[in-house]
Amino acid sequence: MLAAKLTIFLLKKFFARVNNGELTVELPSGQQVTLIGHNNRMLRVSIRVTSHKLIPLLFLKGGLGAGEAYIKGYWTTPDLKKILEFAAINRAPLSKQLKGYHAAKFFDKALHFLRHNSVSRAQKNISAHYDLGNNFYGQWLDASMTYSSAIFDDFSDSLQKAQTNKYEKLCHLVELAPEDTVLEIGCGWGGLINYVKSRYSCDFTAITLSEEQYNFVTEKNLNLQSSGKSFVSLCDYRNLQGEFDKILSIEMIEAVGVKYWPIFFSKLKNSLKNSGVIGLQAITIAEDYYDDYEKNTDFIQRYIFPGGMLPTLEIIKRLSKSSGLQVVKGHDYAEHYAVTLEHWRDRFNKAWPKLNKQGFDSRFRRTWDYYLAYCQAGFSEGMLNVWQLRLEHDS
Repeated sequence: MLAAKLTIFLLKKFFARVNNGELTVELPSGQQVTLIGHNNRMLRVSIRVTSHKLIPLLFLKGGLGAGEAYIKGYWTTPDLKKILEFAAINRAPLSKQLKGYHAAKFFDKALHFLRHNSVSRAQKNISAHYDLGNNFYGQWLDASMTYSSAIFDDFSDSLQKAQTNKYEKLCHLVELAPEDTVLEIGCGWGGLINYVKSRYSCDFTAITLSEEQYNFVTEKNLNLQSSGKSFVSLCDYRNLQGEFDKILSIEMIEAVGVKYWPIFFSKLKNSLKNSGVIGLQAITIAEDYYDDYEKNTDFIQRYIFPGGMLPTLEIIKRLSKSSGLQVVKGHDYAEHYAVTLEHWRDRFNKAWPKLNKQGFDSRFRRTWDYYLAYCQAGFSEGMLNVWQLRLEHDS
């Protein structure tokens, strides 16, 4: 009884400044409390608290604590994406109420700092996410094994068609030509390699830090039919040699880490021929959220991408400029990433019986389900964006 009263009191305190929507909370006893925002935007969401341990985690760690509590099973909801959209819409007031204690936040930030992407640490960070197994990703990615935002000509298109369309748009953005020498930084499971090699006769060099991806791409690359040469290497971008006509990189900058952004852009500059062009597909965080994001550790950094950090679009432009490059063209596709994540989350949950047989447990499932829904809400509500950018030498 006391725990229930304390939970109700603290929930009302936490949500006192909520502006938009209506949240219904069911306590372990079955008692329900409804919290209504002050403005007219009515997004109705609900959660069921299964353990009063949720409240200390919220109190100590704020938004990160909410994610940790979900992983632990302390709360559930009939619509996870919707509750995370509710949180995104009300992020400003909630962040003030759910600040978390400095000591708890300091621990998470210190852990994130220790995972920074030095040459010795970067491969461990990449391995922690991408080396979960090719069989794991193969169960829920499309047939091309592409793990980055698709771009849809029509949102009714299949995921695989939209992924191919993404590659096509990036190649057109940099005006890829058959005689070009091409470098891809962060090749994933070879989706872009396969697209380029099947349509152009380019000499193609690709690098990755994931051993699982390297083994997959190397084996598949042996069967590619093309007049161009291809070379796949297990290599850190900082150790690259040579110059290229075109440099392509799809959603790799997010894994570089803020400390190494200048080095990354300097390497892009030094690896590009005088008349060369760079095509980046990059996830960015909105300017309004960056300061808070930089000061704290979020769910993705803590549980999904150790060492990761999202730049803003302005940071990319500034880093490009300071390295002797310039962003000359760009297109944003936030809505396309939200739809891509919807596909992934649906496919992930449908594949769960097979993934469970691979040894992944219910805690892992909740972690990844939260991750995919968390990202989808971010793109849907304007916190996140994804860009295809064309960079050239600054004249």
